[in-house]
Amino acid sequence: MRGRAIPARSLQNDRRLALRLRRRRLRRREPATFPATLPAEGDAAALLPKLEAATRAAAQAEELLHRQRDQTARLQAEFENFRRRSKKETEDLKETASAELITSLLPVLDNFGRALAVPPASLESFGEGIRLIHDMLEKLLGEAGLERLGAVGQSFDPHLHEAVSVDGSGQLPDNQIAEVLQEGYLLRGKLLRPALVRVARQS
Repeated sequence: MRGRAIPARSLQNDRRLALRLRRRRLRRREPATFPATLPAEGDAAALLPKLEAATRAAAQAEELLHRQRDQTARLQAEFENFRRRSKKETEDLKETASAELITSLLPVLDNFGRALAVPPASLESFGEGIRLIHDMLEKLLGEAGLERLGAVGQSFDPHLHEAVSVDGSGQLPDNQIAEVLQEGYLLRGKLLRPALVRVARQS
């Protein structure tokens, strides 16, 4: 007699039953000791000095960090104070230099006032008075470090002169100053204003 075919529903029930039995067996097993990686009492005692040393090192590092922050803050404050002092000293120096120069120029202003207040006896005497005042002013500015640039016959220097026109008459050698249209000046060796000149060019 041939065996009967087992219905699909019966197979599913058997599988479910087997799965339940398996889960029950797993639940009945003894749980593992937790935590399994805790050190033994002797090992913990050996780690205690290392933990204390690490704590001391961390405290020292934090204290050093605080000291460095305080030092940085002090340096920044000192630099800011130095910057303010330097700026004030520079401004005071400029004011002092300006006051000294203006004081030295006051006699020139006085002479101009006198020349304008008194009617000149002649145009020639008036011109002579203006020339004297001009010479006085030039002397005072020269003592302050002012030096005039540009003279007819000098060689043209593009660092000191600015050519605004060309003289092609042929009376002067090539690249020489034929005429000074506006005086240039140096102040203590530094260019204050270039001279405007006409430069000779041979055709």
